Amino acid sequence: MATFVIPRKSAVPAVSFALLLAALPSHASPASAHRIVRHDVAASRAAAAGPASAPRDADIPSELWHDPRWVQGPAAVQLGQVASFAVPAGFRALPPSQHAGNGASDPAADSVSDEDEPITALVAPNDGSWSMGLQIDRVGYIDTSSVHLDPADLASTMDFRGAPSVFDASARSQISNMKVVTWVREPRWDAGQRRLDWIDKETVVGTGAISDTTYLNAVKLGRRDAVSMQLELDGDDSKNRAIALTKTFDELVGRLSFRPGQAYADYRDGDATATLALTDYITGPKTDQEKADEARIANSLGFDWTGFFERILPLAGVAFAGLGARRWRQTRRNGGSAG
Repeated sequence: MATFVIPRKSAVPAVSFALLLAALPSHASPASAHRIVRHDVAASRAAAAGPASAPRDADIPSELWHDPRWVQGPAAVQLGQVASFAVPAGFRALPPSQHAGNGASDPAADSVSDEDEPITALVAPNDGSWSMGLQIDRVGYIDTSSVHLDPADLASTMDFRGAPSVFDASARSQISNMKVVTWVREPRWDAGQRRLDWIDKETVVGTGAISDTTYLNAVKLGRRDAVSMQLELDGDDSKNRAIALTKTFDELVGRLSFRPGQAYADYRDGDATATLALTDYITGPKTDQEKADEARIANSLGFDWTGFFERILPLAGVAFAGLGARRWRQTRRNGGSAG
């Protein structure tokens, strides 16, 4: 099992702060929206027949759980004009806000803009013991003609892109709280389904404290949009709980489908293309410092050093300042460009 170190940022858990804010009705208090949704899988294999009056996870905001927009399964929930999710019996889904969305809300929109807001939704078992976040981003068409997933290389890149810079005073403070990440399930690519998934466990080793968080992740690609799905589990037993939930998670991911004309195979010449690579969903996109250093050396030496830093410098222990190793919102902000 590959092991690597990365100061992972907690800005985008399974249900991000931004996603919670978008999902809550306008009268909900900001304080309740800023709680991170943690997960308890005590009854994950047999969800209650009807929604619980209160979620088993006490950290799920009451305002969120009682939002009248929840849809009880079995039912189909539309995710903009791009995709739909088939909610199974025993589960409920909170559809996107009527005011949320980006180009994915308009099937005729071909452009990709960093100002676009993602389409977000939630899925949870009726007992509210955990929840899975879904996010649609119009990143553009992602080329998958030569996908190669090397767990060790991905680990090195995550380490490289997430390590704090020793030259950055604010980043140096992170060194005392390092994150040790291990693969629970190594990254897999299903070319037929255009689906990438992986499970990783993050152990935060700090001064006098150790905490574990395990993430179940999946990305499905469409013609111009990518749907990211994540479930976060906290606690010392998060790895075992994630393993127990793997089948359920995979089945839920399989219930996401693209609408006619929006699937990966529907790509047309002239569609917007993405600057990010598929593996950026795992490692995170290149940091600004990384891109600047590559450009500087390429200009000074007249040589294309693209990719050199990813392969070599991680092995030499060189770290650059930047955001967390990989967060879906960060990937979206850095990934889209008009084709």
